[in-house]
Amino acid sequence: MGCPLSAGYCLNRPDTGGWREPARTVCPACRVASLGAMGMVVELMRLSPDELTSARAVAALPPGVDEEEMLSDGTRRRLSIDKAWDGISFLLTGDGLLDVDDFHPLRNIYLPMERLVLDHEWSVLEPAGVVAVSAALASVSDDELRARFDPVRMSELDLYPNIWDDPSELDEYLLPYIRELREFYACAARRGDAVISILG
Repeated sequence: MGCPLSAGYCLNRPDTGGWREPARTVCPACRVASLGAMGMVVELMRLSPDELTSARAVAALPPGVDEEEMLSDGTRRRLSIDKAWDGISFLLTGDGLLDVDDFHPLRNIYLPMERLVLDHEWSVLEPAGVVAVSAALASVSDDELRARFDPVRMSELDLYPNIWDDPSELDEYLLPYIRELREFYACAARRGDAVISILG
């Protein structure tokens, strides 16, 4: 699979010599390739608009933010979806994460194209995008997702981590994380937060 970013915007593109200013990002496809056999998990974090502005200004997360699991209202600051990201993408969009149409309403659920280099390279979803993702997640029922589970097709697509021949993965692994994503995004949307995410 080729790099999905525009020419010159991914450090790993061999056809551009691997570097071209102002490129300072690695696309999800190349990130997956570079991580290889290591466990690849997606983590998400909520930032208020002020926290996001501060992070951009100083290229660092505000003090203490990266250590918080919960916010003062009892909702989650951070969420890990472990290695379920590719399977979740398939259930929500019909494609693995690296092949989702850029215009699909759930393309930006994690790893949108805007990048922010802090302690690591994060992907950024602005508050308006968070509201859109929350609405799209809420519009899809568990029954619809269950009907879309297709182990044969998921194995053909080699969706990470390729464990889909076990039918229990739907109810015991994928759906629980999708429910957590719904709640996470709904809380972020209500508070007007941005969401940053990372694959690593």
